[in-house]
Amino acid sequence: MRTGTWILRTNVTLRIVSFEELKRISEIVKNLDPSRLVTASHAGDITGSDLSEYLQTVRVDFITPHRPRNAASPRETEGKTMLYLEWMENLGRVVPVHYQEPFRRGFSPRSWEPRAEDFIHDLNGAIRGGAAGWCFHNGDQRDRPDRKPRRSFDLREKRLFEQLDEEELKVLDLISQVDSLF
Repeated sequence: MRTGTWILRTNVTLRIVSFEELKRISEIVKNLDPSRLVTASHAGDITGSDLSEYLQTVRVDFITPHRPRNAASPRETEGKTMLYLEWMENLGRVVPVHYQEPFRRGFSPRSWEPRAEDFIHDLNGAIRGGAAGWCFHNGDQRDRPDRKPRRSFDLREKRLFEQLDEEELKVLDLISQVDSLF
């Protein structure tokens, strides 16, 4: 039997998959493998009503918000995490918060290109706020015609660490100094 997590993708502005559809998919997954963890990936901060749907309708095993990709985001992560946990307490069902694909370099370099310190501030905020997980996200360079480096999206020509820029490598060095890792 396979182990792992089933991640359902949703979109905050245009819900591609309704909560009822997510519920049905989650039920199918759990019927096939009751021990498999299920979540629904959420672009942007999760509203109180959406959180209620994820917990009570879909019955996710953990929430996976993609924090907004702007300069204010790293300073808001601790508070957002605490807010999610408070809302879950009030709803009577608390599940882990895992920050999946928070901001990254190369996503919108004309409007904001995060520095190593932004990643570390965000990670520390996730830890202090009580999150269960945080992802060091990286990907393609959207402002280039060939989108290179494509980092973790394309490892055919170069290994991941060969594609990381100076700031991303600095993040990896600074992670060892984080207050307390998960």
